[in-house]
Amino acid sequence: MPSTRYFFILFALLLLSVGIPALIQAQEDSNCPALVQQALESVGNSCTNLDRNNACYGFNRVNATFAEVQPEDFFDAPSDRTNLTALQSIQTAPLDSPENIWGIAVMNVQANVPGSLPGQAVVFMLLGDAKVENAVDPADAFTPVEPVNVTVLTTANARSGPSTNNNVISSVPQGTQLQADGLNSDKTWARVLLNGAPAWISRDLLQPEVQGTLAALPIIDANTLTPMQAFYFKTGVSDVSCTESPPSILVVQGPEKVKVNLTVNGANIEMGSTIGLMTTESNRMVVMTIDGSVTAGGIEIPAGFALEVPLSEDGKSPNGPWTNFRSLTPEELNALDPLKNLPPGLFHYPIDLPTLGEIAQTRAAISAPVISDVPETTPDPDGSEATPEASEATPEASGEACTSLVATSPLDAANVGNQTFTWTSTPGAESYRWVLLDANSAVLSLIETGLQTTFTANLLPTYSSVIQWEGQALAGGQVLCSTQRVIIPLIGGGQSAEPTHTPEEECEERGGVWVNNECHRESS
Repeated sequence: MPSTRYFFILFALLLLSVGIPALIQAQEDSNCPALVQQALESVGNSCTNLDRNNACYGFNRVNATFAEVQPEDFFDAPSDRTNLTALQSIQTAPLDSPENIWGIAVMNVQANVPGSLPGQAVVFMLLGDAKVENAVDPADAFTPVEPVNVTVLTTANARSGPSTNNNVISSVPQGTQLQADGLNSDKTWARVLLNGAPAWISRDLLQPEVQGTLAALPIIDANTLTPMQAFYFKTGVSDVSCTESPPSILVVQGPEKVKVNLTVNGANIEMGSTIGLMTTESNRMVVMTIDGSVTAGGIEIPAGFALEVPLSEDGKSPNGPWTNFRSLTPEELNALDPLKNLPPGLFHYPIDLPTLGEIAQTRAAISAPVISDVPETTPDPDGSEATPEASEATPEASGEACTSLVATSPLDAANVGNQTFTWTSTPGAESYRWVLLDANSAVLSLIETGLQTTFTANLLPTYSSVIQWEGQALAGGQVLCSTQRVIIPLIGGGQSAEPTHTPEEECEERGGVWVNNECHRESS
């Protein structure tokens, strides 16, 4: 009998040692959905109607640093707000359901959104283990001005930038009244608001309502940055306690139909959409397009796709080319699904994730026309190295190409460096897209060109020695048709991304001395 009693005591102790932690874990999991719901409701109540260039303390663990000393109780509780000019950094805490902690913060960033769009800004939402640091010096931060009324003197082209080299967005009839809020560096072009989006029109074609007001507008160029338009960010990699919670992420959403320019960890991106930004344990930055499209590193990232770039050791600049263009996985989409539950009043429009079917359709439109005859290689006359033979343009494999949409140049070969690609136009196209792929149909670059049927690209020596390219006609955001896929050799391509020797080592091997970033050799 005693031995039986001891057995039950030991068994009970074992249950305590194993069962209680399991019970605690179960309680942690059950607490998580309630915490997430509480946090999102709190943020929705605390941070609505946030002014431009302001930040809001969303939920219960947000740390911030400022350019100047602030009172001890400044920006330390939900619903507290601060101007972005004073903000140096903002950091939110990872989800910890047992401690009832989950950091959320919201910022409304002016970026390059015209002042003529009342109340419109770029929404930043930090969720979980995320940190954003302002890279715009407060002394250099641009302050937008009230727009001025102008009238178009004669039919004018509205362009995507202040130059005739930029795409034509629309033709504006004589007598059209617009609002302008800035000039380019030499004051020959004015930025106007056209159909809810910024555009540029030659200043000579505009007449201000009040004499002198157009000339007095501020300069807007690549160096014109509002607070937080350039920033550094980092996200942590932490376990998610429940399916109701999104991962640690920075969600960024711009106004509809407005292209927003941001400098993120030293890299320039242009977005007209909702994106997710994350960093990985291997110090890479990941840009995910949730809605619309993003352009980074010369590659357009459509909805449901991602692109990555390695970062420097301090995380503040790119440390290599953008790579790993890919579609989001089902697991990633499931992890992002809780973003649809974010408070709608904080964003310009609801967050709507693409479906796997929509992603598959986009992938097919990008890379489906695969040519079966990949160019073979033939040895050079001296037998030293194989060189791909030039391939003539091959008819469209998908059978969906418009007969009038034809790739025109280059058809035989391309060179590393700046190379211009051209194709013909086709009726019904609302815009065009240039697509570059390697020999295995992996996307190297993807750029919308507006109504222009030409695009000059910087082809890198690290691209494959054989490339493929095509032009696509778009209507309603979908591929209407495409040119034939052209497969040609890239002269100078196929080089290793990482040189086997540094310039200093190569200089020494040639008997030189490396001084002031140059190799010097003594003359014989």
